[in-house]
Amino acid sequence: VQISENDGGAWRKVDKFPGVPANTYVNDLKASLHDGNVVYAAFNNHKNGDFKPYVLVSKNKGKTWESITGDLPERGSVYSIAQDHVDPNLLFVGTEFGIYYSTTGGSTWKKLGSGLPTIAVRDIDVQRRENDLVIATFGRGFYVLDDYSPLREFSGKVTDKDAHMFNVKPGLLYHEASPIGYGPPGFMGAEYFMASNPDVGVALTYHIKDAPKSLKAKRQAKEKKNPDAIKYPSAEEMRAEDNEIESYLLVVIRDASGTPLRRIVRSYSSGIARFTWDGKVARQDAPKRAAHFVAPGTYSAQLVGFSHGRFDTLTSPTSFEVKHLNNLTLPATNADLLAFQQRVNQVSRRYDRFEMTYRETVSLAKDLFEALKYSPGASPVDLQSVLEVQSSLQAMDIVLNGDASLSKREFETLPGLGSRLSTATWGSYGMRSEVTGTMRAQLNYVEAELPKLEKSLEALQAKLKALETQSIKDGAPYVRGGLEKPLP
Repeated sequence: VQISENDGGAWRKVDKFPGVPANTYVNDLKASLHDGNVVYAAFNNHKNGDFKPYVLVSKNKGKTWESITGDLPERGSVYSIAQDHVDPNLLFVGTEFGIYYSTTGGSTWKKLGSGLPTIAVRDIDVQRRENDLVIATFGRGFYVLDDYSPLREFSGKVTDKDAHMFNVKPGLLYHEASPIGYGPPGFMGAEYFMASNPDVGVALTYHIKDAPKSLKAKRQAKEKKNPDAIKYPSAEEMRAEDNEIESYLLVVIRDASGTPLRRIVRSYSSGIARFTWDGKVARQDAPKRAAHFVAPGTYSAQLVGFSHGRFDTLTSPTSFEVKHLNNLTLPATNADLLAFQQRVNQVSRRYDRFEMTYRETVSLAKDLFEALKYSPGASPVDLQSVLEVQSSLQAMDIVLNGDASLSKREFETLPGLGSRLSTATWGSYGMRSEVTGTMRAQLNYVEAELPKLEKSLEALQAKLKALETQSIKDGAPYVRGGLEKPLP
């Protein structure tokens, strides 16, 4: 190692390092980003058949050196080293068999292995604005670890807690364009390689100390520990194992006022985990699915665990900021767009209720028709009445879904309420510009027609209920459950 302290005017050579064999190649040399006296060196002696790791640090401009190889694996030459630009004790080294990090300045090391093949990491760099770790491997391409900043918090204080939510980087929301088709490489064919972009939204990283074990897992652990004491489970134990609800994590997203916006279910497993909240609220008609983006502002995430039939609050809410990418030609007023999206969400829930009721009514009418058709004591007049109800339901289906008889024969038909609502829903959910006149008109139409259909469907339900009651008196079979139904 050659060292100059006068801008190259004079140099001094250091060629002996503690614990490093003579003539070992200096593979990487990095000056500290925090202290002008500190320099790190990675030595590689694999050409001499020595595959041990050698990582050293000097705290006095190269005058003396000490090893920070720590507990790196005995076999695994080191090629590169990098230091975090915020935490001076956070170091990274690229070895023959992957990349390792240290939060203790090199006294202890842990492997970063998720998603990375066992391959030599020849170079490391840090994208400081995004806190991304970028590595170059030998023969397997480049890899990026998005936002490694949670590693700065990773310490005994974190791992000793039952659960911990790391600080959250502000999320940037935008709608991705797909000019060549959905997902890389779109419609360009498999011979084109394109890496996926990071998921849009807010990256949430958390650590679980010890995930709860199921009853079956506990029993199997005991059996493995003491095979001689294995006994067949009792009937009660087998039923308890079969009926146990699997443990899971709830990630609860709230706005600044504490109002819950989304519940995301995650696997309840030990260790560090990360996922991306897409920045969207839950759909009122299908809360497992996402609706529209939240407005810019402050939000929070909290971990709640479910295991053995009860819920436990694992962390307090962790706040973070959400921003929108301001790249719009015709931006909407956030309040106006959000009000329209919330209105769409509410109407979708009401429409979903109606559609479920409609399907149940169609099913009841069909079953009742079959029951009356074959029952010896049933009245033909009642059978005719059921046919009239079915005819009314078919006419209602055209209003809901369009005229399938004409459309399948290539005739132009008016859209059903479902298509009109879909235009307003997916149009507004997938944009941040002003709501179009078409979207407003379609939603207004659905809001005006839906109450009329509800009233008509209620009348048909009442008619079917009366026919069902009479059919039971006439000895027809039951067509749906309900212990309140009269016995013959």
